[in-house]
Amino acid sequence: MDSLTFGFLTLLNKKSLVIKPMSKSMQYQVLTSKYHSNVTHLNHEIVLMERTQFYSEQKTQIDAFGDIWVMAFADIPADSLKLRNGSDYLTIQGPIGVFVGQFSLVEWKILAPQITWKAISSIHPLSAFWTEKTFLFPWDYNIPKNLQECHQLLSNLSKTEIKIHRKSSSVADKTKKYIDSHFDKNLKINEIATKFNYSWAVMSREFQKTYGLSPIAYRHRLRVFKAMKLLSTGCDVTFALSESGFDSSSQFYIHFKKNLATNPQNYCIKKLIKSIT
Repeated sequence: MDSLTFGFLTLLNKKSLVIKPMSKSMQYQVLTSKYHSNVTHLNHEIVLMERTQFYSEQKTQIDAFGDIWVMAFADIPADSLKLRNGSDYLTIQGPIGVFVGQFSLVEWKILAPQITWKAISSIHPLSAFWTEKTFLFPWDYNIPKNLQECHQLLSNLSKTEIKIHRKSSSVADKTKKYIDSHFDKNLKINEIATKFNYSWAVMSREFQKTYGLSPIAYRHRLRVFKAMKLLSTGCDVTFALSESGFDSSSQFYIHFKKNLATNPQNYCIKKLIKSIT
């Protein structure tokens, strides 16, 4: 699976997208060479995205969305998708749901050239109980339409919790928790190593082995998704990059495009509304 849509906007790419107002209920169709998406703002709480994603080759992808939670749903054909569970991969097949809590991670092994899925998310947090949790659950083809229904679904699910660690490491866990709490602050990664009396090399190696990406890449991803959330609620680009922890607009643009394959202006709710009025 590729990066998801959150807040109030979908992923835009001005060179190839098509945006079409579909109804008064704030719906948009977005077509690019990599995916076809329909985005519906169900209400002020929940955004639903329906997407078909196209892949030119098999790939492994790690998703981490920071302080945003995501619930994805799909009816997966055989031999199309796997999900890492600790040191192994689970084969994903049939109608299935995946919940990715705030500050959790999920690693996919994508085997098919095309995957169709739906996802809901919100800028509103769920209970702290769901933080850093990822799990699978059987999908009955119903999708929650508000936060109350989300809470009811989560409370009543028969679920399989996913181990987001590839290996056990107190160094990696301690580093991640600190990044989760301070990712938007002006703090260098090597200062975290110094704070905990780790060598930078050991800390980075343990984090990579445990979570599958470097602490720097993880922090950049959290910053990008916080910026996206701010843009989706009406903030401008300058405010979003500053509040998410970037001290350079050039670095912000580089990492935003690296993680979301588009420029930050294309997540600005003000710009989207203006373009269709």
